[in-house]
This record gives sequence, structure tokens and C-alpha cells, in this order.
Amino acid sequence: MIQLLNHKDPHTARRIVNVQRPAYEKEAEIIQFQGIPQLNETAFDVMDSRETFIGWFEGGELAGIASFIHTAEKLTICRLVVHPVHFRKGIAMALLRYLLMEKEAEAFEVTTGAENEPAKALYQKLGFSEIEQYEPEKGIVLSRLTLNAPRKVKVVSYQEEWKGEFFKEKKQLEALFQNEVLHIHHIGSTSIPGMSAKPVIDILIEVNDLGSAARFEGDENARL
Repeated sequence: MIQLLNHKDPHTARRIVNVQRPAYEKEAEIIQFQGIPQLNETAFDVMDSRETFIGWFEGGELAGIASFIHTAEKLTICRLVVHPVHFRKGIAMALLRYLLMEKEAEAFEVTTGAENEPAKALYQKLGFSEIEQYEPEKGIVLSRLTLNAPRKVKVVSYQEEWKGEFFKEKKQLEALFQNEVLHIHHIGSTSIPGMSAKPVIDILIEVNDLGSAARFEGDENARL
């Protein structure tokens, strides 16, 4: 599940490096640029960061991370990576949705390689728009994407029935996806007992194969 990470802790910082280094190696291959700053970060660099870190855990293993800098006007996503072993599980989407749902800001901003089409597609799927491409140094072109999201959100005290609502949805999803489903997770603030939250049940589904599961999409939309 998603947890706040204490990146000032040496052990946690090393775990962050162990996730992001192979992930940025994959990105470097895509954009043909080996100068991604986080690719060469050490645990000491992570510990010195002024970013806030969150992580997705598979069992006790840190599988994906996101970090951000948050002001009243803007939330800047500084990194969003998943260890290659855990690609295609929806982890990056879950981390991104968590930031958009749980953090209040007038705008969200992220920068990625202009040639990193998978990353750009992920952001655009959730409403980000590419506003510019620029070349910070010779050989690398970056894309800046933003999402303007002024909104008033109702936050309420923790409700015991949220757990029951999740299990009700889980049973219906298991019946719909049948053997394609691996795991169904209750994510976001409503999954944390005692925490105030927006009264929206966020669910992450892991499936055997995205292509096979896609045939159920129409049925799921109809049910909703």
C-alpha cells in the first residue's frame, strides 16, 4: 500500500535508491540520455532532499516511489518511478492518483523526457497537458506538463463503513473479472483507520494481463 517515507532515515534512503536507479536506467534507454540526475544519486543525496516521499509497498518490499514539493499554489512532482520488476501493475497510476486526490493545489506540474512516451501517456490519461518542450542542455529535450485543478473538496472524519463499502465493491469486481484478477487493494486515505479523508473509496486492481482484462471495461462502466 501507499505510505509516507522518512527519506532522512539511512535505511529508507537506500531502499529509495534501490528502486529509482534501475527505473531511471530504463528511462535513460528510452530517451537516450544518461545524465538523468536521480540516476546517479546516492542515499546521502536522497537524505538531503527537501522533497516529500511516498512509496508503494508489495508486501514488505518497496516497489514504487513518488516525491513532490508542495506549496499553496502548486504541487511539483519531482519523481515517479517503479522498480522494473513491478512494471505493469498499475503502481505508477496509483501513486499519481493518490497525489491528485489527497493533495490540495491549484496546479500540478511534472517534467519528463520528451521522448518518454509511456510517462507522458500516463500523465495525459489523468488530465495533464503538455505546455512546452525545452532543451536544458545539449542532447536532452524535456516536456513540461501541467494540470490545473482548482477545486473545493469535502474532507470528513473516518467512517467505519468505508471498509464495508470496499469489500462490497471488491466482491463485485471479483465476480466481474473472474480469473483475470490477482489482487484488489483498498488505497488512499479511506483505507487508513482513524484518518480524515475525502469520502471516495479508491481501489487498485492487479490483473494477469491488461489486454485480457480490457474486454471487461464496458461491463464495468455499465455497472458504474
